[in-house]
Amino acid sequence: MIQSRLSANHFVFTGERTMVVYQSDRNGPPFGNPDLNRASLEYQGPAGTQTFIDKEITLQSIPKGQLIIVMLTARDTASAIFLTLVIPTITLTTDQSVTFETLLLQARTRGLANGPAMLYAVLPLLGIASHVVQPLAMLALSN
Repeated sequence: MIQSRLSANHFVFTGERTMVVYQSDRNGPPFGNPDLNRASLEYQGPAGTQTFIDKEITLQSIPKGQLIIVMLTARDTASAIFLTLVIPTITLTTDQSVTFETLLLQARTRGLANGPAMLYAVLPLLGIASHVVQPLAMLALSN
């Protein structure tokens, strides 16, 4: 029997006091055209809880993977928090999930304070990648 090869499109990441769930292009390839992005990212961690959809998520291709970038709501106008999630390209066989290690980079602006304009923190994450097929009814609702 020949097994199908699929690209992962659903990712769950956990790390120290942090959980991120990323669902890439719900109706298309896992790292699709950013102009047609239909992704969602849910963040829960020390910087708060927030959900991002579609155009609130910036996708940047890198060799053998993708950077997923979001900006958390700033607590004041002088600072902002940017999260960058590194996701390697992952190919699966049907009904399989893959566990892997990756990183979440947190960049925090410092506003007008003396010193560097950004402060960085790197959080190691454990990820589980899978391929989720949405029913046709869900696809019709999301268009």
